[in-house]
Amino acid sequence: MVSDETKKALQAEVVAVKTRWGDAVKMKKAKDGPQAPLPIAVSRTVQKPASAEVYDVEEITVWLWIETLAPYDGAEKAPIRVEVSAEIPAHVCNVAAEHVCKRWRAELAARGAAKGWMLEKILGCLEMASAE
Repeated sequence: MVSDETKKALQAEVVAVKTRWGDAVKMKKAKDGPQAPLPIAVSRTVQKPASAEVYDVEEITVWLWIETLAPYDGAEKAPIRVEVSAEIPAHVCNVAAEHVCKRWRAELAARGAAKGWMLEKILGCLEMASAE
C-alpha cells in the first residue's frame, strides 16, 4: 500500500509540470487495484526544435512511467520506464526512450536519499534530447 504522503508528493510533482507546460502534459494512472494509482505516467509533447528542421517529424511525445513509489536508492533498477511516440521508425523511438530512461535513472541515483521522481527536470530536458 502506498502512503498518502508519498502519493501527495508525486501529485505535487505532477501539478508542477502541469503548471509549467499546461496542455503539453498529460497523465495516465490506474483507477483500481491494490497499487492504485500505480502505474502512473506523465507525458510531454515536444515540438521539433529548429536544429531538427531537416526531419519530417513535427513533435515527439515522451511518457515517463512510474511502476511503484517504493524508495529508490540507486542500488537496484529504478521502477521506471520511458515510452516515446512519434511518426518515426520503431527502432528510433526505442533508442530515444532508452536515452531518456538512462538519463532519468542517473538523475534518480544522483539525488541520493532525496524524495521525488524528478519529473520536471527530465521533462525539461526533452527539447535538448529531441535534438540529439
